[in-house]
Amino acid sequence: NTTLTVNALTSATNPTTTVETCAGSSFTLNLGTIQGTNLVFGWYKDWAKITTSEGGLYSNFTTSGLGFNNVPLSLTGNYFAVVSGLCSEITTTGTTITANPLNSISSITVSSANICEGSAFQLGFQSISGVNLKYQWLKNGNPLSAISDGGIYGSSFSTTGLVFSNALLSLSGENYAVSVVGFCPSIVSSSVNPLIKTTTSA
Repeated sequence: NTTLTVNALTSATNPTTTVETCAGSSFTLNLGTIQGTNLVFGWYKDWAKITTSEGGLYSNFTTSGLGFNNVPLSLTGNYFAVVSGLCSEITTTGTTITANPLNSISSITVSSANICEGSAFQLGFQSISGVNLKYQWLKNGNPLSAISDGGIYGSSFSTTGLVFSNALLSLSGENYAVSVVGFCPSIVSSSVNPLIKTTTSA
């Protein structure tokens, strides 16, 4: 008697078409449903085969799940697998991976060094980075709104610059900061304490 073994054709489904992550994160890109006999896996980035860990960036690059560790911004690219088996070899369609920068913000700036009671001034910052950013200004750690302090901030409490339309003496020395929320983890800036001077009267 002769035993006839019919082996399945090699197949593997793509895990996903796109992945977005943050710089410094770690994750695994796993193939979906896999079948075949005596399978061998190879992973590629932009048609260059991954053959080393590249300083620990990649792990398990000869298995069905490619590991990414402490990813840099340069990780961005198209990743796919070539799966070879007893019957055939297939190439997955690929996954575009984008590594986004972590949120960062410079120190808060004040538009004027001399702020007099009743005058207008603005808080802002020199530089910021991140993806899909939203802003929330804080006073003493509490979120500001359109009605805070008599409405002197207008709608600027959720923009890149907090506008004081009327510098109230009672606000002198209060702690102001901005919370920045984006695709990557949120951060809160360092605080600033604007000093408001009494208007000199004759």
